[in-house]
Amino acid sequence: MADSGFDIETDLQPIRIEQARAIKANAKRSAFIVEISVITYAILIAASVSIMTGIVWFFAANFMVFVTLIYAKFQAANGITKDNYKAYLLGHIFICALTGMVWGGFAIYIFDLNRPFAFLVAVTLPSILTVGGMLPSSVYRPGYIALAIFALLPLGFYLTLTLTGTSRIFGLGIILFFGMGMLASAQAELNTRDGIMARRAKVFSKKLYEKSLEVERANAEKSQFLASTTHDFSQPLHAQAYYIEALAKQLKTAEQKQILDKIRGAWTAQKDLLEGLAEVTRLDSGAIVTKVSPFEITPVVEQIISELMPDAVAKDLNIESQLDNEIVFSDPALLARIIRNILHNAIKFTDKNGTVKISSEAQDKYVHLSITDTGEGLSLEDQERVFQAYYQSPGNRLASGSGLGLAIVKRLCDLLGIEFSLKSEKGSGTCFSLKLPISSDKVPAPDLSKTEELTFHNNPFVVLVDDNDDIRDSMLAALTRWGLKVIAAQNGLEAIQSLSKMGEAPALLIVDKRLEHNEDGIETISALRNALSQETAAILMTGDVAGFHDISEEDNIQILLKPVMPPDLKRLIWKSLPT
Repeated sequence: MADSGFDIETDLQPIRIEQARAIKANAKRSAFIVEISVITYAILIAASVSIMTGIVWFFAANFMVFVTLIYAKFQAANGITKDNYKAYLLGHIFICALTGMVWGGFAIYIFDLNRPFAFLVAVTLPSILTVGGMLPSSVYRPGYIALAIFALLPLGFYLTLTLTGTSRIFGLGIILFFGMGMLASAQAELNTRDGIMARRAKVFSKKLYEKSLEVERANAEKSQFLASTTHDFSQPLHAQAYYIEALAKQLKTAEQKQILDKIRGAWTAQKDLLEGLAEVTRLDSGAIVTKVSPFEITPVVEQIISELMPDAVAKDLNIESQLDNEIVFSDPALLARIIRNILHNAIKFTDKNGTVKISSEAQDKYVHLSITDTGEGLSLEDQERVFQAYYQSPGNRLASGSGLGLAIVKRLCDLLGIEFSLKSEKGSGTCFSLKLPISSDKVPAPDLSKTEELTFHNNPFVVLVDDNDDIRDSMLAALTRWGLKVIAAQNGLEAIQSLSKMGEAPALLIVDKRLEHNEDGIETISALRNALSQETAAILMTGDVAGFHDISEEDNIQILLKPVMPPDLKRLIWKSLPT
């Protein structure tokens, strides 16, 4: 017979342990109640039979009370456990059986049909004793059964066999009483089990609630630690990006540029890891708020191809693109992150001289965007696990890196409601596909794919506020080089004082989220706008992983996560400046 996996003894173990503990704990109270019955019947027996018989009954019944108390005190003296509960309950059943023998045997001994009062005492003696086992408060049914069998059945059969005529009805009544007791005790046992399970469930729920509070506190502490750590790490990385760009303009020899490329590669790896950690945390916490709008898909894809082309060239990869320039409706920044992660993986894990193809095709009301590579492909096992955070398949596509790229892709697709599919076969490459809704708005968006072609006319005036000297100095150099007129300050008060000396209002505010002395960048933007008496466009730079739910589109504040690549900042400034 097949194993059903159900073990009644194992399933009842917690209940039996609780029953054993209840019997042990309630021994004195039960003995006290029985003792009242013993004394009462001793008086009745003395009055109806003889004083000596009453005395004999008193000592015999009290001996069993004494045995019960001694057993509860010394058996399992250190408490009921899963190792001793069975033995304790077995001993309890044996004592109940002996008690039943004493009560039932004494009832038979004092029975006398010729003395009505003695007859009444004999019949009620074992009946009263066994009533308690039928009540909902009874603890352990097997103990009651043992008691009732020896207290009632011998008396019932004795009366049935020895009495004649209608008198036998008393014997049959006791046997019937025994049967009813069995049925009532069964329900009492169920009630007891339900009560024990309810108490256990209450305790478990309390522990579960306390555990959930601990997990919640741990998650809050982790998020706070990660937010602070990410912010602190992003500061030097952010400054390094602008120093690298400035240094690139000064280098002359190929050897110098080659060394700088290696520095840039190491910087990019650190940036990608930091961004991945921050983004996964923000996605899991629900901190990212989508901002969907209509935009052309081709410029976005071409910009990403342009960014990743040096990696492809280094491996002699052939990058093919065949794009339908449709206007889709989604979040352009988050969609760009999805496409960048997929394309980065495709380039990274495609063998030298391989091919990566990006194509899009409009069908019905959707654009189907596909990124196909000729890499080694994914096994079925890897296809099921590849979107898990930090997962890296040994010896396969994810053998290096943080293991966060595709985890972010999956989370972002879920957030944007984008249908996403993966087709792959070991040794035959991989194809990632996105299904993007086509926008009914056909207004084309400007092409921002080539930031080097973006120019700022008439020297737009920008206010930069950041308390980190390296970041402020490096960004000031970059902004000036791009043709912007800049006031740089380390806090809001300094920026307001500098603005008071100027004869014009800025077109854009670029402010760090965390400034010195607990100054908040959002409040700084508000203070600058109040000083200017206008709602100046603003960019809030931050290394925090937390979202800013109190910022809406009406606030005209763009969020830019550190470390910020110079092209990304230049592109966002170009978009943010009033036309």
